[in-house]
Amino acid sequence: MYVVLSHASDIDGVGSAALLIRRYAIPLENVFFTEYSDKSMAYAIGRVRRLAAKGITLFITDLGISEQREHVFEDLVSYINKHGGRVLWFDHHVWSANAVRNIASMCEVAVVGENREFCAAEITRAMLGLSDKFALEFTRIVHYSDFNLRPRDRKTGDMVAMYALAIADYNALGTRSAIDGKLRRLASVISKGRLSDSTLEKDAKAFEEISKRRVSFLLSHLYLGKNVAVAFAGEKVNATHTCNQIAAISKKKVVVLVDLFNGRGHLRTDYYDISGIARDMMGGGHPHAAGFTVDMKGYGGLRSERQKQRFVDMIDAQIDRLRPHSG
Repeated sequence: MYVVLSHASDIDGVGSAALLIRRYAIPLENVFFTEYSDKSMAYAIGRVRRLAAKGITLFITDLGISEQREHVFEDLVSYINKHGGRVLWFDHHVWSANAVRNIASMCEVAVVGENREFCAAEITRAMLGLSDKFALEFTRIVHYSDFNLRPRDRKTGDMVAMYALAIADYNALGTRSAIDGKLRRLASVISKGRLSDSTLEKDAKAFEEISKRRVSFLLSHLYLGKNVAVAFAGEKVNATHTCNQIAAISKKKVVVLVDLFNGRGHLRTDYYDISGIARDMMGGGHPHAAGFTVDMKGYGGLRSERQKQRFVDMIDAQIDRLRPHSG
C-alpha cells in the first residue's frame, strides 16, 4: 500500500504528491498534507500511523525536520520499518547531521538536505523517472513558485499565482480533514495531466478578491524595526505575495508575515540567510524564504501593541547577529 505525506502550504508539496499519484495511482484517501504546526503534524502523522500496521510504503515529500521534531519522525520511520514497511523521503530543506544520521539512514531512499537547484517536485519527478512533456512543464512552473523567481512568460506567472491563491484559500478552512479534501482534489487534477480546471480557477479568483482587501489593510498597519517589517494577519492571505508587497513598501532587508490564524510566521529576504532563525523557532526553509511556529502563548496571543512590538524587537535582535548572504 502506497501512502503519501507532503507539505500543505504550497504547490511544491501538493505537486510532489500529485506526481506520486500519477506514477502509482495512489488512492486519494492515502494522501495526507501537513503544515509545520504541532496540531497539523499530529493530525497527519496519526493518520499515517493508522495505516502503517499494514506494511506501507510511505513517501514523504517537501518536508524538512526541525530539531524539536526529530524524535517524532524518528519514531514514525522506526514504527513503519518494524511493521515491514519502508519510507522514501524526497526533500530539499536543511537537515541537521543528527537527522541525517538517525532518520535518513532508516529510510530506504532519502534525498534530503539544502538544494538550491531543485525543488521537491523536481526531485520527485526525477526519482520517479517521469520525463513526459506534462511532468516537465509542471515542475518548471513549480520551480518558479518555490524559489520565488520571476517567470519569464505570463502564462507561467499566472499559474504560479493561481496555485498560491487557491492553496492559501484551502489552508484557511476550518479542519485538517477539509483542507486535505481540497488539496487532494488539486493533486488529483494535476495527476491526470491537467495544470488546472474551472473549479481551481474559480477558487483562486474568489480568494484573490478577498485577499486584496486584507493585504491593503496589512500594508497600512506595518510594524517596523531597524532591519525588519512585520505584518500581523488575523485572516488568511498568500504569504509570498504579501511579503513581496511589504518589502516593496517598507524597504526593509527582512520582512515577516505572522499568520495569527494558525500561529505561523513567514520570513523573506534577499540579503541574509534567515533559515537559522526559522529552525530556532520550530520551523525551517531556505536561506531567503523560511517559515516558523509563532510562540503565541509566550507573546500573550499578540493582541496588544506592546506584545507585537516585543515580537518585532525579538526578530530584529536575531537579524542583528546575521551576516549578509549572497547565495
